Amino acid sequence: MAPYRGSRTDPAAPGSESRGIIRGMALSRGSIVRRSILLVAAALALAGGGVVGWHLLAPRATPAGQAPLTDLSREGLAAFRDAFNAAGDEVRLVALLSPT
Repeated sequence: MAPYRGSRTDPAAPGSESRGIIRGMALSRGSIVRRSILLVAAALALAGGGVVGWHLLAPRATPAGQAPLTDLSREGLAAFRDAFNAAGDEVRLVALLSPT
């Protein structure tokens, strides 16, 4: 039985070009937007899960032979300054990283 003229499954139906025919199926704009929103939400959830997983499971130790990491607080700043100045004949690099 052939679909009646003007049905959603009839690619020759008037106005079917505005709905977009994909693989023989007519999709309304609402369903395309809904699928897009769901796809973006799923991608964001996956990326967020990866960030949380990395934060929880990432190694917290420095490699062998490297001095341990230090926080630059008021108490540790004097020790950092002394160590920095003591290595005047070597190349020194200070990197300030912010989480935001």
